[in-house]
Amino acid sequence: MLRYSGHALLLVLGAIFVFHSPFSRWWAERNLPWYTVFLFWLVLIILVAIDNYFSGSNSKRGTDSKGERDGD
Repeated sequence: MLRYSGHALLLVLGAIFVFHSPFSRWWAERNLPWYTVFLFWLVLIILVAIDNYFSGSNSKRGTDSKGERDGD
């Protein structure tokens, strides 16, 4: 079962704001370098990675405190 943190919802809403709102038209019309959209995606990916790291979703499941599998 998937578990979402409150930060994940904020990240999704932030991504929608940046990539699918009047704000996206504003920054798309500017004379910005071609790689600007990729920088926005990079920031989003880094924020998701940080959220995953600190939310504990990178922990081993099915292991005890010694790192051994349950039942072994």
